[in-house]
Amino acid sequence: MLKKYSIVIDENIPIIDVILSDYHHITKVSGREITNQLLKSTDANCLICRSQTKVTQNLLEGTKINFVATATSGSDHIDTNYLTHKKITFNSAIGSNATSVAEYVIFSILHWSKINQISLQNKRLGIIGFGNIGKRLANFAEQIGLIIIVNDPPLRKSGFSFPQNLSYCEIDDLFNSCDIITNHVPLTKNCEFATANLINSDLIAKIRNNSLFIHTSRGGIVDESALNEIETERNISFVIDVWNSEPNFDSVLAQKCLIATPHIAGYSFDGKLNGALMMMNALTLHTSVAYDLKLLNEAHSHDSKIAIEKLDKSELYDKLNERRAFLRDNEIFAQTFVTDSAGKAQMFDEIRRKYPVRRELLISAFDELTISQR
Repeated sequence: MLKKYSIVIDENIPIIDVILSDYHHITKVSGREITNQLLKSTDANCLICRSQTKVTQNLLEGTKINFVATATSGSDHIDTNYLTHKKITFNSAIGSNATSVAEYVIFSILHWSKINQISLQNKRLGIIGFGNIGKRLANFAEQIGLIIIVNDPPLRKSGFSFPQNLSYCEIDDLFNSCDIITNHVPLTKNCEFATANLINSDLIAKIRNNSLFIHTSRGGIVDESALNEIETERNISFVIDVWNSEPNFDSVLAQKCLIATPHIAGYSFDGKLNGALMMMNALTLHTSVAYDLKLLNEAHSHDSKIAIEKLDKSELYDKLNERRAFLRDNEIFAQTFVTDSAGKAQMFDEIRRKYPVRRELLISAFDELTISQR
């Protein structure tokens, strides 16, 4: 006989609540509405969340939760030490939205080039963090004529062999030499290669004049106050998607940005579908149930993607602008800048909660992501 689980799911994870409702008791709510009381009142065994939910001892203590999964690449909102101590199974969706974020960065670079009438040929792109996003970004960036510079100390220490078509350098040299800088590292603390406040005031002071700085990883990695102090005459452009105290954010800094958005770079529908598939795979291992994934697989197949090599830079810009509408996101976010702190935070969450279905444009390895259970 099938054992029914009680599962709490973040409402921003598509389709899986429909699938799982045929097998288990499902409670679907906003990520910030997932509380200790809710988990207790629903008698929940399993929690599937996103980054809005802080999964800590305070959330889980006294509940029956024995499985936690986050449909996000990052897991800094999860107290994994506590989960390990309590023998609670944990899974994340590392890499699920890598193409989504890489497209955001590529569009930002193209927009900066267009607005400032700057040729990208042989401009130096510094990528801090060469994981799932960094690798895809490097591949896309090479196709638009950029020279790729990479920094990733833990990956280098592991013995990873970096591709010959890029150069590796220390982070200080990267900031001194690159025309465009972007970081794609997880937020980590109290470890050998901790990234909290990695991009501090000393590094920010090294950013070259007339350059572009892009921040799409996690709030807490970049010193926002140091960005605010950069003199206007240095003509440094900012693109920022993540903020130190989300859903609160620095509206003064946001108004200085070429593009400012409320943590939506990885919010493509494809990225969410990838995360949902990975959640179902993890849950299958936990429950030993062979779920019918027809709805997810059909959703994955209803898209059309293009190899970046088939587009010139102008076509790539236009198609990304049409498909992903990042400039529209920037306009909508700008409407929140004049409201009070409470209003800004509420609107930040509301934009994300109501984010429209946006499909990715460029072909990537994740197009082949499937799960064996049907």
